[in-house]
Parts: sequence; C-alpha cells; structure tokens
Amino acid sequence: MYTRTVQSIMSRTKKVDAFYLPGFAREVEVRSLNMRKHNSRYIVVLNDFHDKKAWEEILVVTEVSLKHNKLRYVTSPASQHPEFAALESYIKQKIDSIVEQDQQYLQAMTA
Repeated sequence: MYTRTVQSIMSRTKKVDAFYLPGFAREVEVRSLNMRKHNSRYIVVLNDFHDKKAWEEILVVTEVSLKHNKLRYVTSPASQHPEFAALESYIKQKIDSIVEQDQQYLQAMTA
C-alpha cells in the first residue's frame, strides 16, 4: 500500500481540484506537488485527511506523474482502495481531466 503523511500532503502539495465518487459520500482531492516545475506529479487523496494528526499516514488513492505530456499512474486506485474497483475508469477519467486543465492553466501562466 502506498501512503503519505498528513504533514507531507499539507506542506508539500496544493489542491488543484476535487470530485465526488458516485455511491460514496467522500470527496477525492487531486493535489500537485509544489516543488515540481517540470515532470509534474499529482497526489490523489480522499479529503478526510484534514481530520487527522500531522504524523499520521494516509492511504493515497493514486499518484500520477506527467512526463513528455504522458500521464503515468504510479499506483492503481483499485489496488489502493479495492472498494473503488468498479469506479476505476471513472476515477482515472476525472483525474486525467483535472491534470489536463491544470497543465493548460500552467502553460497559459508562463506564456
């Protein structure tokens, strides 16, 4: 299982966007690593980490890297959270869309 500490999520990432999972009362946040200028990396987590202590580890939904304009999933959402297996394609579509919009925004800001 792939985990991150709450402190790492809060201090090293920023929220890009979020979406809800159908059938679950949980919000999923797509967060970008602050320090990355090239080869962007996104950490996707359930938003319930805000209620935890800084040192606690949370199970990420997935991590995504963007290199040469191609998204690569470091982990599968279904392997991290088996209860999301039926929604894996939906989750990936939402993440892909959010990352694409974020990259367009970043390109517009540097142009």
